[in-house]
Amino acid sequence: MKEDVLEFLNSFCRMRLPLYNHLHAILTPRHYRKGMVILARGAICGEIFFLSSGMVVGLKLEKGKEVTTWIMRDGDVVTSPESFFDQKPSTERIIAVEDCTGWGITWVELEDTYAQFVEFNRHGRILTQGYYVRNLKHADFIKTYRGSEKYKLFLERNPEVVARCPNKYLASYLNVNPTTLSTLRSNLKKRR
Repeated sequence: MKEDVLEFLNSFCRMRLPLYNHLHAILTPRHYRKGMVILARGAICGEIFFLSSGMVVGLKLEKGKEVTTWIMRDGDVVTSPESFFDQKPSTERIIAVEDCTGWGITWVELEDTYAQFVEFNRHGRILTQGYYVRNLKHADFIKTYRGSEKYKLFLERNPEVVARCPNKYLASYLNVNPTTLSTLRSNLKKRR
């Protein structure tokens, strides 16, 4: 529901009624089927959306191999940051790994909202900061721990993501071999 998105934004900073009504009017439903390419590499990302349900992954090419750079699930905001904010061709693909529903706005609508409602810039800043810090923590996490440690810690911190995300994307996100990930999962199950 639209109200979920608006309450999510209100959790950062309470919106005044004119801004709330404006966002309520422009938020548009988004539906993506499992396996659908939401953004193709080379396309310009024209939208940002709140994921009400489902899971998506961001994939980039590194040394000719596609790697998972991020995983978003219900309650997250999804876009290709570099492409969306700079309005340039994307270097990544976004794929729905589950059926997804959400609410989105276009780049033009976002810029117009920032211009009309200066207070909304604070929401954008808080949201951007949060995802920036999350990305830095993940980069440190990948550098700090070995395969088995990474998987165990990620499982402790994100059991729902581990349960829902396909192995090939999760292995890539954790920077471990898919076979190694399967072995780690199997070994942990045997110990329980």
